[in-house]
Amino acid sequence: MVKAIIVYIFLIMLALISLLFWHIVKRNRWETELKQAHNKLQKANAKLQSEIEQHEKTIREKHRIHTQLLHTQKLEAIGRLAGGISHDFNNLLTVILGYSDLIMEETSDNGDVYELAQEIKQVAQQATSLPRQLLAFSRKQVLQSEIVNVNSMLQKMSKFLTRMIREDIEFTINFHSDNTYVEIDPGQIEQVIMNLVLNACDAIPNGGKLSITTEHVHINPRVSEFMVDAVFGDFVCICVADNGCGIDKEHLPYVFEPFFTTKLNENSGLGLSVVYGIVKQHDGWIHLESSAKRGTCIKVFLPFCKNVYCHEEQDPQVSVELYQGQGEKILLVEDDVQVCRFTSRILQRNGYDVLKAHSAEEAIDIFFEKNCKFDLMISDVILPKKNGLELAEYLVQEKSNLPVILSTGYADQKLPTHFTSQNHLRLLKKPYSVSDLLYVIRQTLNHQSA
Repeated sequence: MVKAIIVYIFLIMLALISLLFWHIVKRNRWETELKQAHNKLQKANAKLQSEIEQHEKTIREKHRIHTQLLHTQKLEAIGRLAGGISHDFNNLLTVILGYSDLIMEETSDNGDVYELAQEIKQVAQQATSLPRQLLAFSRKQVLQSEIVNVNSMLQKMSKFLTRMIREDIEFTINFHSDNTYVEIDPGQIEQVIMNLVLNACDAIPNGGKLSITTEHVHINPRVSEFMVDAVFGDFVCICVADNGCGIDKEHLPYVFEPFFTTKLNENSGLGLSVVYGIVKQHDGWIHLESSAKRGTCIKVFLPFCKNVYCHEEQDPQVSVELYQGQGEKILLVEDDVQVCRFTSRILQRNGYDVLKAHSAEEAIDIFFEKNCKFDLMISDVILPKKNGLELAEYLVQEKSNLPVILSTGYADQKLPTHFTSQNHLRLLKKPYSVSDLLYVIRQTLNHQSA
């Protein structure tokens, strides 16, 4: 009996052990399956997350490209608008400057009238820089290097800059040195300054201070070690500083990259990259100092020009008596009635025989009606239907030694070298003064007769 009970208990324990073992094995299998399912779910989740991120990246890239395209189209539209304004504005200034010269010539013995005419001329001369500044703003200005006093350039820009800056910003310009001559394209450097000023204004949303400072500096090798891109030598430094929101430290390495911007509005992020490119083209470099909530100071270093023979830009008054005509016959082609009337009057007053035309077709008819017997043709570049260059090429085929002066109100107008190298052709940019016009005519005719 006892033996049977022991066997029975043994069998029960064996059954319990077997059941426990089965549960352990099954649990391990469940855990393995669960882990496998969990891993599959993690992989699927990671793949889904990657696809979501890729989709978001694609959307952001499409938005960036769309924004770039809109900005490019907007910039192109501004450029065309600026070019058209430049043409019309320069035509008006040509007439204003010209008649100012005539009034001054006629009233040299009348002090009051002479001074009034002189004031008109001075204001008109100041206005001649506006089309160039418009073209610089729209990045349509052609590179034309010349020796410039940076201080004088900033003085001329001061009124234009003041109009750009909000009234709640205190704006100052300081010259720490008079010796600030550089060889630059003024239009391009004006664009640099305007971009820096606009960026500074954006960094001062609630009012503050903005300053432009110039100085002549010498960068030695020791100093250049602490400034990226620095080169030792003599430079003119243009510093644009503000006390605005500043730039976070982590953003500083990227500020000159195209399309990088921290602004929440629709700015393109091209401003500083354009500044960087222009300065590099002029063999200069940029040093940026900024910290969040303390403001920004951007210093533009341009190579100092030592070969300066005059200390100030001068507008010498040349006597028009030196450039009088001797009865030469001139074909004048100009579609702007006021410019045509003014130019014709100037030429006739100074000894030239003038025939006027308002289109290329009318000019061709007059040219053949007079048996091609003209000593010179002066034509506007932009004419209805056939332009001035096409007209010049056509007439030169009929009379190979015909000298041509093309005038234009477009500040970025250039002539093709294939034509200028083979013919006696000159480009006269509007607005021009009486002495400018007569000087170019006399030089062209003298060159033809030489």
